[in-house]
Amino acid sequence: MNYRRLGKAGIKLSELSLGAWVTYGGQVALDVARECMAAAYDAGVNFFDNAEAYAGGDAERVMGDAIRQLGWRRESVVVSTKIFWGGDGPNDTGLSHKHIIEGVNNALRRFQMDYVDLVFCHRPDPNTPIEETVRAMNIVIKQGKAFYWGTSEWSAAEVMRADAIARQYGLTPPTMEQPQYNMFTRERFEREYAHSTGIWGMARPSSAPSPRGCSQANTTMASLRTVVRRWRGSNGCSARSRRSVSRNSSSFRASRMSSAARWRSSAWPGV
Repeated sequence: MNYRRLGKAGIKLSELSLGAWVTYGGQVALDVARECMAAAYDAGVNFFDNAEAYAGGDAERVMGDAIRQLGWRRESVVVSTKIFWGGDGPNDTGLSHKHIIEGVNNALRRFQMDYVDLVFCHRPDPNTPIEETVRAMNIVIKQGKAFYWGTSEWSAAEVMRADAIARQYGLTPPTMEQPQYNMFTRERFEREYAHSTGIWGMARPSSAPSPRGCSQANTTMASLRTVVRRWRGSNGCSARSRRSVSRNSSSFRASRMSSAARWRSSAWPGV
């Protein structure tokens, strides 16, 4: 496994991560989640991603339980969560100072951890001034409840605004942005971010690399090991796989178009 720095930060993350969206606390139980995490960890994965919205918080409980049962040193893994959708109450969603502090505290209780390594603002909040969000995240970092904060699915302009506010007032600026990035969702990552010099140097760990694919639904320990093994061998599709896709290009495109249609029709909080 190769490891990369998180943008300009010193922390190092595995090139592959294991996320809990859709699956943990919903489609798979603790024993399956534990086996998947163990397989990933044995292959060198150290980055495990989560969010308060996943399975209504149960995904964080499952991941925390699995880490404890596996007996891993807390220092050996990088755990992330995302704050935005925390419940049904009027102050249980968004990026207000109140919800960020309470959302992080609730996430830590579910993980049964003293801190998470990374915390993301899961979406931009048009109802909260960006300065309020930046100041709240700065408090989270200063209190040691997270080491780095960042954004998810924010526009380049919003990210640059948050960075400018942090630097203007001597606060902790965002370190990373997590956009969706796959063959169907490419515009923001490849065009908007690529041409926005204000977020150069920020880490951009992508989410949903294969929409509802094996990494996000019904992942078994065997399939996870297969994914890691294929990635190790070629860092992408093998020559044989490319030839197979070429020979069946029409059926491949048709199946992918069908998958894209199903993906775009989804109507729940994103990754």
